[in-house]
Amino acid sequence: MASYSYTEHGHLAAMDALKVECKAAWAWLNKIPRHAWARYVMDFNCKTDLVVNNISEVFNKMILDVRGKPIKTMVDGIRTKLMVRFNTNRSKTELAKWEICPTYAELLEALMAGPNIYQVTSNENTYAVNLQHMTCGCRKWDMTAVPCNHAVSAITKAKLRPEESHHISCTWT
Repeated sequence: MASYSYTEHGHLAAMDALKVECKAAWAWLNKIPRHAWARYVMDFNCKTDLVVNNISEVFNKMILDVRGKPIKTMVDGIRTKLMVRFNTNRSKTELAKWEICPTYAELLEALMAGPNIYQVTSNENTYAVNLQHMTCGCRKWDMTAVPCNHAVSAITKAKLRPEESHHISCTWT
């Protein structure tokens, strides 16, 4: 989809597909400045890759059954739902025995191209990962400040630990 692509090439390919499918939608989107809706032109200082408001929609669905209750009952219900959710997530992470997701470890091949620079091949795509500047050719790491799967592969190949904090940029503004 055009709005979700991290690269201009991916965006343009999705827009071409949209033009074939629905020319009116393509024309309507082209009238809106791309920086307002296309991920590939969003500012890197934002450090989020969210294009939609799914977080609020999920939260609203979660509290649907307690929203109409008196305020104290509603707040207690929300607190209980959040505690259950947090406990479920905590239990899942305690069971994890691997440091890097096995799926990524098998699918990605990282080759050192220079000091702190790796070439990571994923399926038919190849990306340059710069560990010093914390960037990846897919641009996801640049946008979110959280290492993408290509970066994790390069970090692991460099015999570093992806979960260490220095691989995550803390430049929230």
